[in-house]
Amino acid sequence: MNGLDRQAFENRTKALGIDLLPQQIEQFALYCDFLQERAKQFNLTAITQGSEIAEKHFIDCLLVLSALTPGAIADVGSGAGFPGLCLKIAKPETAVVLLEPNQKKARFLKEVSGLLKLEVKVVTKRAEQAEELREYFPNVIARAVAPLAILLELCVPLAAVGGRFVAMKGPKGEEEAKSAQSAAKLLAVQLAEVQRKTLLDQSERLNLIYTKDQPTPKMYPRSYGLIKRHPL
Repeated sequence: MNGLDRQAFENRTKALGIDLLPQQIEQFALYCDFLQERAKQFNLTAITQGSEIAEKHFIDCLLVLSALTPGAIADVGSGAGFPGLCLKIAKPETAVVLLEPNQKKARFLKEVSGLLKLEVKVVTKRAEQAEELREYFPNVIARAVAPLAILLELCVPLAAVGGRFVAMKGPKGEEEAKSAQSAAKLLAVQLAEVQRKTLLDQSERLNLIYTKDQPTPKMYPRSYGLIKRHPL
């Protein structure tokens, strides 16, 4: 398997207006190597070629940078660290918390963040169980975790009043947003913006940006079983 082509990756990020220092490029290269090495062991991703990891994971994650406000980031259902670890590499001064309930994946996150010398906090809990993090984060973000109505109930309670929740979705994101309108209303958030991004293979990515101007009603989130059986 080929690793990360550092020059091609640097050229790609520069073309997107994302300026990375040589040590940040090197961190992405090490991340790619470690991901390739451990992907099967930890059931992390089916994408294992360096060029595809670079575009479909790293670049895809970095495309969300413009959707974020200053301040700490919570990555819900972080998995292999997407997008949280990529954002931490790009914004090393920003506090990042990775929520990942799967023990094996959480272990991978701790190992790779140690390798990359990144100070991130890995929380091995489901989002709806992380009561101590409620209404704390200026930015809550999730990538490919669950249908939007479910995702909103899991993530919005973690966002601070005045903060935002960003759902990273594919081309059907706007359809999901329409079907999740009642959930957004009950959770007291508004869909403020839809960012459209395109990868090199012309596949479309949508960042759905929700803003939160008042506290989440205390009854939410419900238990995950109830959320899944009866989405808002």
